[in-house]
Formats: sequence, structure tokens, C-alpha cells
Amino acid sequence: MNDKQNFVDANGISELSADQFVKNIPDRNKDSFVERHGLKYEASFNVMNKQELRDRFNKLLNYISEFVSNSLGPYGSGTILCRWPETFVSKDGFNILSNISTDCFVDRCLFEIIFDASTRLNNMVGDATTTVCVAIAALYDSFIKNAEEFDKIPPRKLIKAFERNVKIIVTELEKRSKKIDISDNEKLYNDIKKIALISTNNDEEISEIIADCYKQLKHPSIRISKHDSDKTKVININGIEAKELTLIDKSYLVDKNVMELDNIDVIILNTSINNVSFRNIIRPLHVLSHMRGRKLLVIATDYNKSFVESDLKNYILDDQMNDEKDITKEPSIIFTLLVNKDEQQHQHLKDLEIILNTHMIVESDVKLISSILNDPKFENIDLATTMDCLFTVDNRNIKGLTVNNAIIRRDDITERIFGSIGDTYDDKVIDLKMIKDRYNSMCFEDGSSIMEFLNNVVRPSYKLGYVEHAELKFSGNSFFSGFHYDENLYNRMISEAERDLNEAIEKYKNVGRFNMIVYRRKNRLLSLKFNMMEISLCGTSMIDTQYKYELLEDAVKACESAYNNGIVLGCMVDTQIVIKKLLDNKDVVGIDRDVLNMIGSALRTVHSKVIHMEDNISEKIDECISKEMVYQIDDNGDGEYTTDVITSYQTDVEVLSTIVSILSKIIPANQLIIKDAF
Repeated sequence: MNDKQNFVDANGISELSADQFVKNIPDRNKDSFVERHGLKYEASFNVMNKQELRDRFNKLLNYISEFVSNSLGPYGSGTILCRWPETFVSKDGFNILSNISTDCFVDRCLFEIIFDASTRLNNMVGDATTTVCVAIAALYDSFIKNAEEFDKIPPRKLIKAFERNVKIIVTELEKRSKKIDISDNEKLYNDIKKIALISTNNDEEISEIIADCYKQLKHPSIRISKHDSDKTKVININGIEAKELTLIDKSYLVDKNVMELDNIDVIILNTSINNVSFRNIIRPLHVLSHMRGRKLLVIATDYNKSFVESDLKNYILDDQMNDEKDITKEPSIIFTLLVNKDEQQHQHLKDLEIILNTHMIVESDVKLISSILNDPKFENIDLATTMDCLFTVDNRNIKGLTVNNAIIRRDDITERIFGSIGDTYDDKVIDLKMIKDRYNSMCFEDGSSIMEFLNNVVRPSYKLGYVEHAELKFSGNSFFSGFHYDENLYNRMISEAERDLNEAIEKYKNVGRFNMIVYRRKNRLLSLKFNMMEISLCGTSMIDTQYKYELLEDAVKACESAYNNGIVLGCMVDTQIVIKKLLDNKDVVGIDRDVLNMIGSALRTVHSKVIHMEDNISEKIDECISKEMVYQIDDNGDGEYTTDVITSYQTDVEVLSTIVSILSKIIPANQLIIKDAF
């Protein structure tokens, strides 16, 4: 190779696929970044310029589009994935994408942008990863072909045009969306089945099971699991999903996607996990739970990143270590996050407070408890005494949990936080009743009662919550079952939920179409009644079971999204109809027309791959738009126009948002710099 060749061609990137690229790197031991990777360029810097970056990104997007597009649509094919020692088949675009890897540094950097956006999309609607990959490849290809004209436009102006037009499309698309009618059992069943069929690759059995669950439940409260018997089971469950409640640290999940816990104490913090809240509230409560042989689950709405990644991480690791400093024990304290981002999540947090029978700790509580602990009066009072007086940890009317006279073992956690409880107690055990008696009799130096002081300063004792079973995830929703709540508070909450729903129905009864507020309040009421179902899946083999599990997981997410947000025609036909109508308006000119044409053309590319036809694809797509129907091919290869192919309105919205998210990163970029250490 001569030095005048550009960065890309000099390294064979234009001719070699990503997996071949590294094989052609001859020398990794030279000093400069470029030489060490076998690269030759006039200047030895770790920088790829704009044109080289665009060319590489365009090729990478087309690679990815080719890899995943074979799975697109109800007639797409599966991909064999091998993660030694397991091998399974998947048709899920996100699963295929997440298993693609490359040794090429350049491709790895660019691939991460696509994967990050696709992860959010998958978490939101459980679908459309393949659609995004194909659409973004087609759209960026169009951008590259017209780069000379687009480069005359400031990058931010172009991105703003995409954002502006996508917002217009979404507004018009919402007007075309329709709600799922739950008043008619048969219509509900049929609509859910149609949506499930798309996600399950036309699997009739799974789609009918999901549709039947909706027919019985009238709302989206379905969990899925796998079992070893020869028949798929549907089980009624008395529990509740904690929407978007996730584990803070992925390390909790050792070899599973779910962390299961039994008989756990719970505390909710509607504030941040930081040094103050941890030192004065979380850590002492952890010890109180641990002394009683239980784990502590912390649900927080925010956290200090630097504190969590340093001090808290070390504390969690220390909790799991044995005397030889090996990590052998399960964690006895678990941290989760439920972001209090809107009114709906705040209401969900308040509901959990009642269901889990605890108090929600807010910032003012943190300050109050901290001030008590730092009060000179408590200088000679051990922390155990104060916290056990402030929080109701025992006597919560839970069968088998009251431990007034239990003998509790002491260990390193107890000693590390509290120090010595007292000379009168054995080194091995603590008699809890003796400690309680001690609390009630203890006084300050001036003779006044500690308990009387605390009762005058704070509200009636804070309650540490409790639940019999929890299933926690790093992404998605968590699950709780086995509650011991206050019946009066629970009944009051149900009455309030019923009143809120009736008020919303009355207020919006004349709107005449899907209303998000009514649906959210209806979902809240039904979920608070703990009415859930679990689909326990089986298969003819481990590979078959895993394949069906992925289809079922995607279908459950897609159906829930459709139930909550409404439905539109599949293959993004409704979105294409909206774009055509916008383009028919002669007042839409310049950059806005260019952007709409690019989005429309990209979606037509996706549509053509779904139809899987050799001839007349463009004409068929035009017919779909004019007839406002979807062209569907049956198992015999015969096609017809139908309105039975439907999907979630939110899926189309998230696809458009994801496309803009990716474009906003790659279009303005004018160079790529790869840090030496990789």
C-alpha cells in the first residue's frame, strides 16, 4: 500500500467485512496508534476524517441491515445463535443485533450508537429493532448520495428539520390511532390476537393464549416463565408489577435475568441515595433487618452516581465476602431505582408505599433523622437504640415475623456498624426482648426518657415495609407478591382509585376516542386488585422453548403497548399515509419536503422487505397507501389487502424517535477519534 491512499482504503476497510479486518493487521507493537494497527496514513493520528467516517458508517449500517432484515415481518426467517455452550434460534431483531460483534475498533464504536438506541426501543415496545436498522440504513444511504446538497445546510438545522417533521407526523398519526375496545370481549380477543400474531411470527397457539388472558383480565398484567412439563400453562397470580422498578447494579444478576428474593424488608426513599441518606438511614436499617435474618430492599427515586459507583459498591461487595475476602454470599441489601419522573410514577410510588406497608422517606425525613442522630443528646446513645426506636421493625402483625423474644445471632455486619451492644450480652447472640426493655428504660443524662423525646419530635414510628416475594430486573418491570398491608389503608386506596377512574370517564366521555388518562386510571385500579396471569411456557427442546419464549416476551410487550397507546395499521402504513398527505401539501417545501421524502422512502424500503415479493413491490405499497390497508401474503403465497394487520401506535412513534436519535449523532459528526486504550 502506498502512503497516498486514504485511511479507509489503505487498510482494506472498503473491501473487507468487519470480521476480516483485524486478520489483516500485521503489526501491533509499533509506537504510533496508526502503525500499531497496521494502518498507513500521511499523518499518524488516531483520527478518521468526515468523509472516511461517513463511508464507513454507511457500509456498517448496510451490513447490519443485511444481517437483521432476514427476520423482518411475519414471514421472516430465524437466525441460529451460538453462545457456547448454548445454541438457540431467534427471529427477534434485537436479540440478533445484541449477538453481533466485531474486532474492528472503528466498527465497534459506530455499532455502539445503533445498539444503544435499539436497546431503548426494545425496552419500550419490545419490537421494531429490525425496522429501525433497515430504515436508518436506507435513510443514511439517501443522505450520503445527496451529501453535496445537504452539506450546504448546517447539521443542526438539518437535525431540527427531522425533529420538527417527526413531531408533525406523530401528531397526525395519533389522530389516526384507535383504542382497543375492552367492552366487547370478542373484539378485545381478536385485536390482541392480531397484534400477537405479528410478534410471534404467526404462532397461533401463543397468540391465542395471550388473547385469552386479555379476555379474562381486561388489562395487561401478564408474566411469562419457562417450565419442564409437556404443556404450556396459564396460572392466576396474586401480585403486582412495579412498573419500571429496576436494579441499580447489573452485578446482582449472576446467571439469570431476574433476581428472586423471599421474606424481605422494604424501605422507599423518594429522594437520592447519597452519603447522608445511606449513613443515617439505609445502613442502620440494613443492620436491623440483618440482625433479624432478613434482607433489605431499598427502593429509591434517585442516586448520586459517584457515591453509588464507589462507596456503595464497596459496601455491597463487603456484604457478600466471607472471612477470606471471597465473594461467596448472596447480598443482604439490594438497591433498586424507580424514577419519580411524572405524576403517574409518583402515584405508583404512593401505591407501593401502602401495598408494601411502609413509609415513604422524603428529603425532610432524611434531614430530621440526621439531626436527631447528630444531636448532642444522643452522643452516648448507640445507633441501634435510636434507629430501633424510630422505625417499627417488629410487631407488624405478620405471621411468623414477630420476634419480641427471638435470639438473633451477631456477626461482622452488626459489629461493623454498631460496635458492642453492651457488656451484659453474649458475644454470639442478642436477646431482642432484652434490648427492647432496655430501650424503654433508657434515659438521657438529664433523666428524661429517650422514647418520650423521639415520640415528641417525629411522627408515629416510621414503618419498615415487608413483602414475601420479589422478582427484580435490571430493565423492565419488577414483581411483588405476598403482602401484609393495613386493610383500612388498602381499602381507602382502592376507593380513591375507583373515584379517580369514574371522574376521568365522566370528564372525557364526550371526547369519543382513545384517552390516555382513562386508560392509565383503569390500569391502576385493576393492578391494585392484584389480578395477574402467568404464562408458563414449555417446548419440545431447550432450543424450541427459548425460541418460543422470545416470541412470547415480544408479543406480551407489543400487546401491552397497543392496549395502553392505541393501534394503527401494521408495516407503518398509517405513518406512510400521513407522510404522503403532508407531501401532497404544496406549501411544504425546501428542507421539510426533503426530510419527509427521505423518511417516506426509508419506510417504503422496510415495507418492501416485509412483503417479500420480487415484482410490483412499489405498486403494491402505493395501493396500500391509497386503499389504507396492508398487503398480506398467506401461506400459499397469495396476497390480499386487509385491515387485520395492526400494531401499537407507540411502536411507530418509537421507530421515528429512534431514527432521529441515531441521525442526531451521526449526521453532525465530522470525525472519529479512537482512544489508544481499547
